[in-house]
Amino acid sequence: MRTLFFFVFILFFFVRICEIFEIKNELIIISLIGIILSSTSISNLFILRADIIAIAFILAAFYLLLSFVKFEKSNIKLFLSGAFILLGLLAKIQAIVILVPILCFVFIFINNELKFEEFNLSMTKYLNYYIIFYIFFLIIYLVLQFFIYQHPRFSDQNYIDVIIFIIFNSLLLFSFFLAYKKNNQLFKIIFSVFILIFIGFFFTLIFFLILSYLDVFKLSPYILLRLTNPFYYLKVYSPISEANVDISFISNFLTIILQGIKVQIYGLIILCLLLIFSIRRDLLQKNYKNFQYKIVFFVSIILIILSFNFRYYKLYDLYYLPFYYFLITYCLSSLRKYYIILFLVGVILVNNNFFFNIYESTTNRFNKVSNIEKICFDKNTRKFIWWWARKLDDKFFKKICVEQGYKFKN
Repeated sequence: MRTLFFFVFILFFFVRICEIFEIKNELIIISLIGIILSSTSISNLFILRADIIAIAFILAAFYLLLSFVKFEKSNIKLFLSGAFILLGLLAKIQAIVILVPILCFVFIFINNELKFEEFNLSMTKYLNYYIIFYIFFLIIYLVLQFFIYQHPRFSDQNYIDVIIFIIFNSLLLFSFFLAYKKNNQLFKIIFSVFILIFIGFFFTLIFFLILSYLDVFKLSPYILLRLTNPFYYLKVYSPISEANVDISFISNFLTIILQGIKVQIYGLIILCLLLIFSIRRDLLQKNYKNFQYKIVFFVSIILIILSFNFRYYKLYDLYYLPFYYFLITYCLSSLRKYYIILFLVGVILVNNNFFFNIYESTTNRFNKVSNIEKICFDKNTRKFIWWWARKLDDKFFKKICVEQGYKFKN
């Protein structure tokens, strides 16, 4: 029931995002059918994994950011988007692979869509305080990383998170500089938006820590470490987990990320052909805004798919499918309706291997074997679960085992 709720959550925000870009209702409905019929969506409905929760929260954050730019300029939307980003990363740190492209797109969206005459500049009047807050955060984070990497578990990783953090913030500052050179007011707005998102993220985390301290629920310290050191944890579950972080690491990283495509290639070929036709049309009509959006979405989809080379399950396809179907519909939105419908139906059938997977997707998903007996008899399994969810202790599992008629082994 929980996974169904979050799946509906994903579909809801997919529709709202499409509406912001004024995509036709017929296209949205057919795209929803494509997402629902996909093997990965059906699998996620019957397997208790956090991926579907993370994607739902990140899409909610994305919608709020787009809505802030396009409609009402309410700061609460930025705070809530920061909160949703935190929830997404707490659910699954791998969601960071879709978060970075989303933030990049939002800054481009602000540059193209924001009307300065409609914008309430009150949010920028605290710019100096935002800058101080940003500098303070950078210092605190780097000091924290210094102590974290003294621990034997992290000491052999040569500050991988610090390196990526510095690279990311350098690119971010360079983007702010470009915005400042183009328009001083644009810089103030983009920087203020970024900081207000982060403030929402930060104070939501503080609120959760207080609730954890009051024993309302328990946050595992290892979950919090995934927030501060996400790339370390992504690395340890990848093919380069044993590789040292040095010059050769870059070569190993590029070798793995470029070694192939894990998803259905037919769907990508269809997307590429449609994209070429669509952006050619945009360039001829001098619609550079649509051209930029389509390129950014396409690059984001490819980067998400390439990241699967480090760790992949069929369930992970849900990370890119909403963006895939959005880009398909966005490219088709200016064509005749009957061509659009026929084309999208073809995309759905090809991309989902519909005729080959329909039996497995609708019958085999119900033949799952329960692992409750293993949990009741294996203390190490229970300890692994407790490691990440501190409320799920032996007392919790003993109650479940007794209810299910299994003997609980201490």
